[in-house]
Amino acid sequence: MTVEWITIGLVLKPHGYRGEVKVQPMTDVPDRFKGLERVWLEWPDGRRQEIQVARWRDSHDVQLMKAQGIETLEAAEALRGAYILVRHADAAPLPDGRYYVFDLIGLRVVTERGDEVGTVRDVLPLPANDVYVVQSRDGDVLIPAIRDVVVSIDLAAGQMIIRPVPGLWSA
Repeated sequence: MTVEWITIGLVLKPHGYRGEVKVQPMTDVPDRFKGLERVWLEWPDGRRQEIQVARWRDSHDVQLMKAQGIETLEAAEALRGAYILVRHADAAPLPDGRYYVFDLIGLRVVTERGDEVGTVRDVLPLPANDVYVVQSRDGDVLIPAIRDVVVSIDLAAGQMIIRPVPGLWSA
């Protein structure tokens, strides 16, 4: 599954009266906003607009964005509720062994022995570790995203190899 756009934030509301807006980050890479000069805004109704970013700054748990051409409180208010998107090609690089959820969805899952398990259809972020929801012929199988179980992930091959742990499921 190829994803063209990645949502990295949500415009919450104007900040001040000179066109700056508060942005709620929706990314695990908090520094990803620094140096980001162009983004797309997409509203829930499907409207989309590319903007040039004049500057980003940190402010507690939000980012403050100043877009070129947005100079008033009223103009900033018009951005409220828009999601901030970047192209997949512009995604922030992740450390080795970390993956974007959208890259995992659709991976074929097989055991070390080559037995077909199914296809990743969701990732559940749980406190101890993520859990991959794998759609099999017999229903969903939950695979803990831990090294003892997940042997390898090969995005280019579209495959995840796992080592079934006794008691996890009958495989």
